Amino acid sequence: MFEIMSRKYNDVEYDKIEYDKIERYIPPIKKGRVIKVNDGDTITVASKLPNFYFWSKSPIYRFNIRLNGINCPEIKSKNKKQFSLKVKKILTKMILNKDVMLEIIGQDKHGKLIADVYYKDLNISNFLLENKMGLLYNLDKSHIVNQLHNHITP
Repeated sequence: MFEIMSRKYNDVEYDKIEYDKIERYIPPIKKGRVIKVNDGDTITVASKLPNFYFWSKSPIYRFNIRLNGINCPEIKSKNKKQFSLKVKKILTKMILNKDVMLEIIGQDKHGKLIADVYYKDLNISNFLLENKMGLLYNLDKSHIVNQLHNHITP
């Protein structure tokens, strides 16, 4: 039971929690619907949590996804704004309101999920790289927080 005076809930003493020792939650989502293309390397996906008690009754959540292995110019950049908008437009036409498959690698330091994103059998990052719409971006361990066990970046 929740006790306001002791700041205790479910046998956890919240006064004794240390920020750096708390793990981030990486949701076990494998697929979702693209509901927003933020820019060339970031999308927002809507999905249910697969391990929810009754999956069909799970709320729909939104997740910010950073495409793994690619960096595209920011829309806010002065000298590359037109290029950035063009990449966003192409990506929007390709995957907005479409179902995608996700292989989540971890989280970046800003809390965005890092994932390999597939539309049908097409790896979106590879598509952008092959069409010169972004640069290869090798994330190292300092950029990924809480890597998942099978996905260790060299």
